[in-house]
Amino acid sequence: MPDQSRGIALAIAARQRGGVFTVDDVQRAGFSRGELRGRVHAGHWCRLRTGVFALAGVVRTADARETHRLRTAAALAVTTNTWASTTSAGVVHGLEMLREPPLDVIRLARAATGPGRARRSADLQIRTCGLPPEHRTVVRGVRTTTAARTAVDLARELPILTGVVAVDSAMRRRGVTVSALDAVLSQLAGWPGTARAASAIQLADPKAESVLESVSRVELITRGLPPETQCWLAGPGGAARTDFLWWRRRTIGEADGLAKYEKYGASDRDPLVLEKWRHQMLDDWGFEVVRWTWAEIRRDPDAVADRVRRAFARSALRQEIRTRNGEPDLVRRLAAAPWDLPRVI
Repeated sequence: MPDQSRGIALAIAARQRGGVFTVDDVQRAGFSRGELRGRVHAGHWCRLRTGVFALAGVVRTADARETHRLRTAAALAVTTNTWASTTSAGVVHGLEMLREPPLDVIRLARAATGPGRARRSADLQIRTCGLPPEHRTVVRGVRTTTAARTAVDLARELPILTGVVAVDSAMRRRGVTVSALDAVLSQLAGWPGTARAASAIQLADPKAESVLESVSRVELITRGLPPETQCWLAGPGGAARTDFLWWRRRTIGEADGLAKYEKYGASDRDPLVLEKWRHQMLDDWGFEVVRWTWAEIRRDPDAVADRVRRAFARSALRQEIRTRNGEPDLVRRLAAAPWDLPRVI
């Protein structure tokens, strides 16, 4: 078989296994064991586990997460009836985390009944547990728990705040719904951590656009300041989207800096100019705006909450003055982005 044909056959096999190939795949593609050893020795192929390989170029250019995904695929290639789970499944699905999970140990699940037990070696943990067919899927050739099951498993194991970040990410990146999460949770009733997972799901918000927004929302709710999220306002001069809104308090919270301008198609204009214009518009509308950074909400969320409360107080005074002066309130909330609303003629 010509080298090109053999290479294509091996590439197809690797794609079906998530980027890795086995000794059997090599031989089925038409390579001999001697050629396999030669290509490994020459640095063209890399051995990931005993009997499992990947193209050296793929391994060299992989970041930490992609390397873990390849190692997970390699572990799956030499185990039967297993699926990536928890942190390894989170990597496969591309879920964001509050902190990068430990990537030195590959975590797999083997289908059984009930919570199960774990068997662990130096770099591989296999937990035998309940894993019905509807909780299994394949992503880029890698067998893994579904995004909903992965999010619930992470929320069962992790602290509430970290679990909410994972659940929000599953909603944002994988389109997971609350009903899907609730369905998984009901099937895992009685398992360790399900109460914690239920709390994380209650706090989750599919509109969260970043880890920073997820963390900010939970910290604000915890301190008795539950906000509305991702609201659109319209008034004289234009429209604006807010990360967090306290409508009756006429106060806005901002946690994502200048990223909103890129998302909504304004990246060709100076974001600092846009932010200055937007701030002036919100001020003219009578809103107080509170901003915070990642470092501030992580280091001292109480201080951020205090700033929000002080903004409430300032806003109350402003509204009293505007009412006394007879200034009309021309600001309204929109049900969606302005361009998504039907035009009224």
